[in-house]
Amino acid sequence: MASKKTIKVQDLIDIVNRRNKHSTCSPEVRKGWNSLLEEVLHKTDNYNGFNFLAPDEVPEGEKPGIECFNQDTSKNVFPDESRKVFYSVKKAPVKQDDPNWHNAYPMGIKL
Repeated sequence: MASKKTIKVQDLIDIVNRRNKHSTCSPEVRKGWNSLLEEVLHKTDNYNGFNFLAPDEVPEGEKPGIECFNQDTSKNVFPDESRKVFYSVKKAPVKQDDPNWHNAYPMGIKL
């Protein structure tokens, strides 16, 4: 009988985030990964939000999760909502004093 194996939640987050950032597969495939990860994060009390990936965070020629226009959040568009980066309670997201804060939080949402 095979022994029971486990995976760290943070390892699963890292896998899905890496795939969301680098994959060229269909948005439907990424939505499946995201759905599974969100369920695991909620069931383990590790969910700490997400952000959409910007154009400079996805492969060239691929649609980003969000396009921001001069920090005017009323003009943001979401070309591919499957392009996300997830956070866990144990790994805090970027802080406001980080120079890239506006990219990590394009809508000014603090987690």
